[in-house]
Amino acid sequence: MCCSVSPAVFTNTRLYAAEAMRDGNIVHVLGYQNQARNYDSGPNAMILPFPAKPGTMHKGNVVDTTDFPKILEDMERAITPPPEMTRGFSYGLIGSLSMSPVEIFESGIYTVVLAQNALDIPGALKDVPEEKRPALNSALFEAYARWYPDWPIALCCFNNRDAQLATPMLWWYEPTNAEHLFLPALDAHDGNAPDLNATVMVDHAVMASANVMLRGKTVEYTD
Repeated sequence: MCCSVSPAVFTNTRLYAAEAMRDGNIVHVLGYQNQARNYDSGPNAMILPFPAKPGTMHKGNVVDTTDFPKILEDMERAITPPPEMTRGFSYGLIGSLSMSPVEIFESGIYTVVLAQNALDIPGALKDVPEEKRPALNSALFEAYARWYPDWPIALCCFNNRDAQLATPMLWWYEPTNAEHLFLPALDAHDGNAPDLNATVMVDHAVMASANVMLRGKTVEYTD
């Protein structure tokens, strides 16, 4: 569930999607954390889309997790069944603000390029600090522009040769569809645009919570 601009190794990925209230309005929350390591030395980046209302996301949508770096780890621990409950299971393969089109800011180990459209990212890379500036990957950004038109896109730039557990990223946003929570599930660690028909190995904890949307409804789970 990670897509990188250049080859990298991502492990211990934690994803969180939730419904919340902010100033009396329903917003959605996306949490993301992983342990990242480059194959080679030099900068790299991973890409995250958001189904937010166009023109509503900016750096103020990022929740500072500096004081609670284990928030997603604690969530994972809370939902993980005791070992005796997992015996016999097999884990395998599964197929309203006016703003600039691009903002660049720091968040934990990342320099974040937040764009209102994936095609706005290449022109902004020159403003990313050189030590974290990834190679231009036009094919990846063009693919995301096709798959996620009018979605805000975050390019999270990093540079570490040794595996490093990132500070959790936590974003809130005004969803285009309040009836659906979104978790980014595309996966490609080789620097290419994701193959939508590929089967990938999973190493993830996926968590979700809702309140308003589930009132009076029956929850259905599908594989």
